[in-house]
Amino acid sequence: MSGSDVTVEVAHTIGSVNVDDWQRVVAGARAPLFYGLDYLRSYERYPVGPVDAVRYLTVYRSGEPVAVFPCYLQRAFDPLGVFPAELPTAGRALLGHVWYCYDTRIPMLADRPERAEDIGRAVLDRLARLRSDEGAVLAGLVNVDGRDPVLAVARRHGWTVVPVDTRHQLPLAGLGSFAGYLASLNRKARHNLARNLRRCADAGAVVSVAAPDRAGLDEVCEVCRLTAAKFGNEEFYSPNRFPDFVLGLGRQALVVRIDGPRELLGAAVLLVDDDRLHMWVAGFRYATVDGFSPHYVLWSTSIRIALERGLALVEGGRRNGDFKMRYGMRPVPLFACVSE
Repeated sequence: MSGSDVTVEVAHTIGSVNVDDWQRVVAGARAPLFYGLDYLRSYERYPVGPVDAVRYLTVYRSGEPVAVFPCYLQRAFDPLGVFPAELPTAGRALLGHVWYCYDTRIPMLADRPERAEDIGRAVLDRLARLRSDEGAVLAGLVNVDGRDPVLAVARRHGWTVVPVDTRHQLPLAGLGSFAGYLASLNRKARHNLARNLRRCADAGAVVSVAAPDRAGLDEVCEVCRLTAAKFGNEEFYSPNRFPDFVLGLGRQALVVRIDGPRELLGAAVLLVDDDRLHMWVAGFRYATVDGFSPHYVLWSTSIRIALERGLALVEGGRRNGDFKMRYGMRPVPLFACVSE
């Protein structure tokens, strides 16, 4: 593949993207829902993080779409405080995906490694040019799986590659059922989940799973803000944006609730794509109530849903790694690659 075969088109709104070409790449690459048009359209309309502008890159080889990549111009470009001190902290950065996506990749259709490298290089080159055009201090990818070949391409290109976080996954192959999942855990972990489920039922709490609705999402947003406030990131759960953003995801979102006799005790928003369930966000009014932890009940319910749907993987997101690994998840180191 020669460089002249590859071109990159840049759209400034999701409405300007060639929908057929974008969907063809996302479907063919089996990319997660973070790259689907419903997610991108909803995030553009109701950004749950501060964004100045959006750029959508579509890569073509000999006129055929072969890759896509969304990126965002933002001032608060390290909201989780994971960049090393030697990188700039002031100004704007052009980064993809959004920080609330823990699975950044360049969805692509490439049948050979050398073609994948050419596509990756084309995306990096265009990001660097856009950074210059926009007067940004950084451009790049954040939360990239450490096994992704694009990191090697970035290193060869002279970009800075740094570890930023860890995400966690639970492969479901061979488990078969929730009972099979429990059997895969050590005795203490298995009994702890079973005990919390039993005490939740004994307390008369009701666990429900349903498509999101506006009134329910307002309550979910409230308990998520309560939990997030403990970590200083409650701005993600703006009551003016978060419910509408989730509603924009359509059937890809599910809401799990734990309702006590008088109030909502805990809730989670799960995201579901073709082969995986994402434990996306959750909140709890109380750490424990009536002898059980809403956190453990939401965790168990989420895994049960994934198994009942025949999915291959549960994505557990970032942070709280000790808990997630205790209950069966595997760590996936995440990196950023950036150009100044």
